[in-house]
Amino acid sequence: MNRIRRLARTLLHGSRRLIIELVRRLGAGTLRFLQDRLLGAIGDLPSIGEKIYISRLGSSRAALQEQEMIDFLLEEGWTIIQAEKYSFREQIAIFAHARAVCGLHGAGLTNLIWCPRGCKVLELCASNFLNGCYEGLAVYNGLDHRYLILEADRHYRPSVNLKDFATAIHGLDIG
Repeated sequence: MNRIRRLARTLLHGSRRLIIELVRRLGAGTLRFLQDRLLGAIGDLPSIGEKIYISRLGSSRAALQEQEMIDFLLEEGWTIIQAEKYSFREQIAIFAHARAVCGLHGAGLTNLIWCPRGCKVLELCASNFLNGCYEGLAVYNGLDHRYLILEADRHYRPSVNLKDFATAIHGLDIG
């Protein structure tokens, strides 16, 4: 147990791979331990929104139509974030208050650990890189996980059909 406590302290410094590895190897009990220890560490940080989109705008692996997706989501009342621009503590707070999360498959979705049970998740997956790690994390955490598989180029940049994307977002039924 001391080993797990040391690892949990390390997490406060932002090691996402360690979080995924802990949960994968040690299971749901580890997830609950991390939540118990670290959710209390956020104190009274305020929520920035209940519907969170994790953006990669400006990144080499952003969706080809990401700006159009963001424009649509803003009209729908979503908060757009680039997770890496927030401290680890702020990320915990953002996701602890989320009712819905959407984002491309990637490190930002590790924050699903902090989401409350029942939070709705739409994971956008490049068709040439499918990996179920965040779906597994969602199951461990009692989240309502869905995915949308998108055609992608050889650099794993997905191309989004905006009509299908809008349908998937509305299908989350979060108001």
